[in-house]
Amino acid sequence: MKTLTKVILWVVLSAFPCSVFSQKAETVHSFARVLKDLDWYKEQARLWKNEIDNKTTNAEAWVNFYKANRAIERYFGIDPGKQQEEYLVPMAQIVEKAEKAIPHTFELNFIKSEDRFYDEEGIACLLQAQKMRPYDPLLIPSLMTYYAINNDKKNIRVVSQKWYDSNEMAIEFLATGYNMLMSLDDNAIILVYGDNDTYPIWILQNVLNVRTDVTAVNMMMAQIDKYRQWFFKENSIPEFTVNENEMKTVPALIHHVVRNVKTRPVYISPFADKNIYAGFSDKLYMTGLALKYSEKAFDNIAVLKNNIENKFLLDFLKITLQNSISESLIAKMNLGYVAPFLRLYEHYRLSNETVKMKNIKSMAQTISEKAGVPEWMQYFE
Repeated sequence: MKTLTKVILWVVLSAFPCSVFSQKAETVHSFARVLKDLDWYKEQARLWKNEIDNKTTNAEAWVNFYKANRAIERYFGIDPGKQQEEYLVPMAQIVEKAEKAIPHTFELNFIKSEDRFYDEEGIACLLQAQKMRPYDPLLIPSLMTYYAINNDKKNIRVVSQKWYDSNEMAIEFLATGYNMLMSLDDNAIILVYGDNDTYPIWILQNVLNVRTDVTAVNMMMAQIDKYRQWFFKENSIPEFTVNENEMKTVPALIHHVVRNVKTRPVYISPFADKNIYAGFSDKLYMTGLALKYSEKAFDNIAVLKNNIENKFLLDFLKITLQNSISESLIAKMNLGYVAPFLRLYEHYRLSNETVKMKNIKSMAQTISEKAGVPEWMQYFE
C-alpha cells in the first residue's frame, strides 16, 4: 500500500501531459487548467511568434507567445535562452519587446505582473490591469494570490465570488476541494501546494461558507515574507528564514510548521510532492483526501471510513458531469482517491463487507481507466 501511495502522489503531480500537436495558433491556457506536451508549447510559441512578426500590435498574440514560453520554462524546466529556436525566448526578453510593441495595454500589464507578487512594479502592473479590465479571467488567479498574500479577506471574498460566478473552474476541482475539507478535524490547518488543491478550497470557503473553521495555507506562497508572517503571527509560530533554494525551503518550511503549531490539528494535502514531507512521513495518517500530522500513533481507519462513506461527494468519480477543458488534468487529479479507496477496500475485505468492496473497487477502476493507468487495479486483487 505504501508503494502505491508513493506512485499515486508522483503521478498526480506529473499530470501526464496530453500529446497534441497543432498546425494553428491556439489559446494557451494556464498549465493548471490545460496541460499539453512540450512539442505543443513549442509549436504554439512558433506560431504566435509568426503572428507577432506579421502584426506586432496584436496584444493577444503577445500574451499567448509569453504563456507558451512560460510553460516551457516553468513547467518543463527548459531555459529558452539556451535553445537555438528563435521562438524560444526568456520571459524577461518578451516583456521588454512587448513594452515597445503594445505599450499601455491591459495585456502588457498582465504579462509584466505574472509571478511578481514580491516586487512593487509587478504589483503595480497587476492593479493597473485590474483597473483596465476588472476581474478579467486572465487576472483572477493572480488577484486571488495577491490578496491572499496580503491577508485581505474582503477582497478574497470578492474575487472568489467572481471566480465562482464565471463557471471557469471545473466542478470536479470544487468537489475534490470539498472532500479535502471534509477530511479534516474542526479548526484544522491544511498545508496545500498547487493551484488545484488551493483555489477550490478558498472559493468554497468564501462563497459557499464550507468549513470556514479551516485555514488552508499554500506552502509555495509561504516563501513570500508577507504571506508567511501573517500566518505565523496568527498561529504563534516562530519566524523562519527562507532559503533561496526552493527545493530545500518548502520541505523545511512545512516541517517547521507541523512541529510548531500546538493548538490546532495540522494536515498536508495528498497532492503535494511526497519529497516535501519525506522527513516525517511516518507521522502522517490518511484521513481521506488529507494526511494528518500526529506525534502519537492512532488508528485512522474509522476516521477514513466515516469521511468517505458519510461526507464525501463521489458521484462525479462515476460519471462525467460536464465537458471541461481540464478533462485530462481532472482524470489525473482523481488518481488521488485511489490510495484512500485501496485502504478502505482492504478494511472491507477484512470485515467481509463484499458489497462495499465491490463498490469502492468499481470507483477505483473507473478512475484508473480514465487516467490511462488500468494496471493500478492489480493492487485491488
